[in-house]
Amino acid sequence: MTYAQLMGHLFDIQTAFTRYHKGWYYIWMRYCVAPRILWTTRPIEKPETHSNLSMHTLCRHGSVIRMLWAMSSFYAVSETIGSLTIHNDGTLTPSELELIKRVIPGVRIVRKEDLTAEAERVFAKYPHVLAFFKTSLWQARKLLHPYLVSQRPCMMQLESDILWFKKPDFLKEALAKDFPKPFAMSNNEPCPVPFADGTELDPHLSMMNSGFMLYHKTDFSLDRLEAYLIHTGASKNHFIEQGGYASAFGDFQELPENLYTIKGTNEEDAIMRHYTGPVRGKYFIRGIPYLLKNSLRVRN
Repeated sequence: MTYAQLMGHLFDIQTAFTRYHKGWYYIWMRYCVAPRILWTTRPIEKPETHSNLSMHTLCRHGSVIRMLWAMSSFYAVSETIGSLTIHNDGTLTPSELELIKRVIPGVRIVRKEDLTAEAERVFAKYPHVLAFFKTSLWQARKLLHPYLVSQRPCMMQLESDILWFKKPDFLKEALAKDFPKPFAMSNNEPCPVPFADGTELDPHLSMMNSGFMLYHKTDFSLDRLEAYLIHTGASKNHFIEQGGYASAFGDFQELPENLYTIKGTNEEDAIMRHYTGPVRGKYFIRGIPYLLKNSLRVRN
């Protein structure tokens, strides 16, 4: 566990005690109940239903349990399934990789090293995109690796801190026709990305949350992304990847905020919930208990 990860755990524990007043319940759920997903003896994946769709999620050391709960809940409710690729940020251990392959046998797991030659070829005309690929930033992996990996026309981004509670009907409907713009969640407030000239990302684009997205591969414009990265450089801004997706798309369709939510909607009323860093504790205090109560979980 890195220092940053340790500080994250301590922050979540403190928040569980001081903000939610459920500190001991949080500790029980996170460190005793949630890891039981590792005991599953059967794969959690479901057969592909759409050969034109690829699904992508970034995973790092220490987040495997959350990723498995996220994917298990998605497979439990969704009738729209594509091929799954897990993008290893370079920190997954051999035992974690073995575990993932046991629970999701059909998954493809890729590392930056697997994609270097393809990146040199695809990004040859985009020096700032290529330079960003070569950084060690996790944001570069989430932003660029799916584009390099996928050979399918439609792509879906899923994060490990999202849990699913009801069937996302719009997926099947969208894939049955030619949707004009990418679908994405909306942030509760703008997440600005500063530019080198003193300006910042367009306010509308800064409202896009990249936790869950459905888009055509052709929506991801390398020309627009190159222009964006010229403005930002290889910044360590936390939202640089999110702004990169929004800029590459140029525009997006906001999913209903009360159904695809970050805060403000209870689990029983939402289709899914994105438990971002400030509310990560609710993933274990409310999200996983709801899945267990409603049998939206892995069964041994």
